[in-house]
Amino acid sequence: MRIGYSYWGFLGDNKIDGGGAEISAPDGNATYSWSLIWEMQRRGHTVHAMQDDRDWPGWKRWGQGNFAAFSMDKRRDAYCQLKHTFGSSEILPELDILLVEWRFPIPGRNCGASDEKGVAFPVTEQGILRPEFQPDLWRQVEILNHYKTKNTKIIIWDLDHKVEKRDELHWKPDAIFETSHSPLELSMKRTRVEPPFIISDLMQHPTLPPDPKRKLVYIGSRYERDDVITEWIGPVSKLFSGQVEFHGNWLKTHTECVGLWPDVSYRDRCTVKNFREIYGTAGACPLLAKRSYLDSGFITPRVWEALLFGTLPVGLSTTKGIDQYCDLVAKTPDDMKHIVEFTAHMDLKLRDQYRRENAAKLEFMDAKHFVDKVENVVQTPAGN
Repeated sequence: MRIGYSYWGFLGDNKIDGGGAEISAPDGNATYSWSLIWEMQRRGHTVHAMQDDRDWPGWKRWGQGNFAAFSMDKRRDAYCQLKHTFGSSEILPELDILLVEWRFPIPGRNCGASDEKGVAFPVTEQGILRPEFQPDLWRQVEILNHYKTKNTKIIIWDLDHKVEKRDELHWKPDAIFETSHSPLELSMKRTRVEPPFIISDLMQHPTLPPDPKRKLVYIGSRYERDDVITEWIGPVSKLFSGQVEFHGNWLKTHTECVGLWPDVSYRDRCTVKNFREIYGTAGACPLLAKRSYLDSGFITPRVWEALLFGTLPVGLSTTKGIDQYCDLVAKTPDDMKHIVEFTAHMDLKLRDQYRRENAAKLEFMDAKHFVDKVENVVQTPAGN
């Protein structure tokens, strides 16, 4: 089949612009998108990248070294075999299926600051696009408008609980995918999928002894998580002051964060190339999420990212269905303290055993199951 895949992120380890300057931006696609692309290509499908090729500057500078952090050969091949549209309105290939990672309006970044639900360009008084403008939303609207008039099956993948009922009614996709134990149902039924990875690759990095001074390490955002952090991390960080690390865009609101969680150690945003160094000796990684994620069992790639780069994920008991993903689940914030102390002082053999057993448990998250569901949408007659 001819598959269009719209994602706004990076497949490689480094994030630089055309001038070689480092970009501060999320790069979650680097850990999971390649596995979907690789599996689709392995089955003989042609995959078109529908957004801009943000990895080209990194490829031009580092070549295959831009994929050295993990699974280098597969990630390199997936990127090199992609057909790029460069986000160009002049390149709209014939497709059997369009898979869209849902992009939502972010005023001042991908739509006008005063137009929260539109796609007006943020411009200067002279009518020049502002440098912070990103065309992801504009391109999404363009390709959805184009392919809904074609004989192309459309899948919307809701990665942030941001697809609203009116979006479903307006675009009328053939399917909506959601990485939840119990997906939302607005105007149409959603299909449960898992954040994909090549599960046989999870143990490629050797297990390292934990550093007892790095008891809990979290790589991710603060976004809509304050109440969960206060409930689950506040007590642990107070008990082990300075031994709980948050890596990400925390320094942007550092003063406020210190006021809320004074015993957490805050580190700057990192990229995939830093994950092994950060996670490798961390005692454990908490699977923090916003409240709607916990209630629906919405799972992010963090569960297998932690395992991939060498640490142990700890689930929160308030996350629906979490036992399917983690061998270590904190029943209460007090229980989290005990788990953190246990993982921080594990001997190497036991740590490796926990990591291997948890990795084996995640076979159902393998990318092949996700691609099966993509193919099923194509094979399902309209209206069913």
